[in-house]
Amino acid sequence: MSEKTLNRLILLSALLTIGGFFVITGKLISNEVAMKYFVYFYMLPLP
Repeated sequence: MSEKTLNRLILLSALLTIGGFFVITGKLISNEVAMKYFVYFYMLPLP
């Protein structure tokens, strides 16, 4: 596995953790918004 892939996995796991926190605290507006941000972060070109 390349370093870029590893970095992306770490970023995704961090996003999922943050997303889970927001879901638990009821601060997440909707799943649609969450998916938009998820896709946005996933498509970011990582260094």
